[in-house]
Amino acid sequence: MASPARARLGDLLVRAGIITPEQADAAAAVHRANGRTIGQQLLADGAVTELDLTAALSYQLDIPLIRIASFPVDDVAVYLTPRDLAGADRLLVVGSRDDALLVAMADPGDAAVRDALAERTGRRVIPLVAVASELERELERRGFALTPQAEHGPAPRRVVPEARAEPVPHPAPPPTPASAAGELVPFPRAGARPRPVEEALPETEEPRDAEAPTRAAEPEPDREPAPETEPEPQIRSVGFARLRAEPGPESQIVRFVLAQAIREHASDIHIEPLADRLRVRSRVDGVLREVTQLPREMAAAVATRLRSLAGMSPTDRQGRLVVRDDTREATFDVTAVPTVSGEKIVLRVAERTSAAPELDDLGMESGILERWRELLRVPYGLLLVAGMPGMGKTTTLYASARELPSATKDVTTVEDPVAFALDGVSQVQVDRASGASFVDTLRGVLAQEPDVVIVGELRERDTAEVTMNAALAGRLALSTIQSPDSVAALYRVSGFGADPYLVSASVVAVLAQILLPRLCEQCRVAAQPSMLEAALLRQAGLNAERVFTARGCARCGGTGRRGRVAAFELLIPTEELRSAIERGAKIEDARDIAARAGLVGLREAALRLAADGVATVQDVIARLPASGA
Repeated sequence: MASPARARLGDLLVRAGIITPEQADAAAAVHRANGRTIGQQLLADGAVTELDLTAALSYQLDIPLIRIASFPVDDVAVYLTPRDLAGADRLLVVGSRDDALLVAMADPGDAAVRDALAERTGRRVIPLVAVASELERELERRGFALTPQAEHGPAPRRVVPEARAEPVPHPAPPPTPASAAGELVPFPRAGARPRPVEEALPETEEPRDAEAPTRAAEPEPDREPAPETEPEPQIRSVGFARLRAEPGPESQIVRFVLAQAIREHASDIHIEPLADRLRVRSRVDGVLREVTQLPREMAAAVATRLRSLAGMSPTDRQGRLVVRDDTREATFDVTAVPTVSGEKIVLRVAERTSAAPELDDLGMESGILERWRELLRVPYGLLLVAGMPGMGKTTTLYASARELPSATKDVTTVEDPVAFALDGVSQVQVDRASGASFVDTLRGVLAQEPDVVIVGELRERDTAEVTMNAALAGRLALSTIQSPDSVAALYRVSGFGADPYLVSASVVAVLAQILLPRLCEQCRVAAQPSMLEAALLRQAGLNAERVFTARGCARCGGTGRRGRVAAFELLIPTEELRSAIERGAKIEDARDIAARAGLVGLREAALRLAADGVATVQDVIARLPASGA
């Protein structure tokens, strides 16, 4: 039962007869002098035991207390513990109930840590208070590396004010004896004890119908269609409710990994058997991060479960899995590759949403945004969106499609798969099950004479040539292409074997882009640039006196990065550049021609973001080699 009003920790201990009023006042004086918490000072003075202090904290916060050594810890749930939070903030996931996690914490009053854990795992957090030293021993026993702390104790971080302007009279201690060794202290208010764990647990919910209608959630996809030479993978659909209801630790681990990937907008998941463990990682904001480590013995069970969900036979190397609940739906392209340590499973995430984003939301510089909108109104020609895999090309393509006047023009897409819904646009999904290829579907669409055709991606010669010929025949065509920059995109199309004249004549513009990890605003700090960083900033005509970095915090999961930001370059080929492409000039010469014509390259655009403190120079260097545009 919750206490009507929270008392100070010192007051609780006095009322329980564990310390005297004088000891509480002395600890409060130290707190006012140097900020050391009253609980930490009382422990240092030997006035209380760690168990007494933790029991008082349990009563103060109305949070159940557990003894970690005797608590029935769920060994599978432990793997849901983020290792960075465990080491820095002394916490351990000890169990789960439906969509809630039971979390043992030395400092359960730290709302920021609870919120960070809930955000990382996507599940509600039910805090349990544990004796700090016991929790640390359990964390170390389970292989978690602890971050050194100057001082630690179970006292909360300012959940309840502990300092007083001056000493106040203490109530007389109740006639309740102090605790015996190993027992919990019966604190005041009708002899209430720390609340039992069972009272904090949610009631068990009936699983939702796995086949219930769903509502899609907003993603950040950059789907790359499967090459036409690959066989069409099997497609299986499953609800999170079904995964929740399935027994077995492998099912719960799979559910957790898939749900977290969708929630964090991961681009891919890697489940890798190693010599001594099963490592699970996901790529978020372009960075591969560890999700958890599992016992090596679970590798086969997890791989078998994923194969089953994706409809893959023991000999299949590819599958496709659609996972959904009442707010989210995602498609996972599943691939399996045997390694010397076991079968490695990689899932490519293609979360789907009911609406494409707006161009205004992509972060384009105003001049590029205005010019690109003008280009979307030209009557014919080919507009390309270029970038490397995972750099947001698909998102930009669909955002551009939303700008087209679909009410007065016939706009049709050819996609594999459909990533966004476009209002007023005829979207055609390639039907590989019937044997249709991408280029055959495209020819069928063009036979209907659309005003605008949107092609998911140019990946080979036939699709590229059909698209470029359509653009020359009086239609506006939009597509994406894998390329590090805009000039290289033109050479990539020629590299398919297409006639260079066809490329130079049909392409109206190329919008190239890159995604950089966005610095966490909460822990971002200015720093002195290195010689290389300063030289790069000066070369771009930018302020080289400082750069920005981030220390890492609970908000960003200790990475210093949170989200991604895009840099763009827009190339409108001049006659000189078109002539260079037709005669097969070297790409370096073509880049020089584009630069003389005023092209602001991706490197300079990205460095501007770094100079503004949005990204780091090191991330720019890592993603844009010096030879880039």
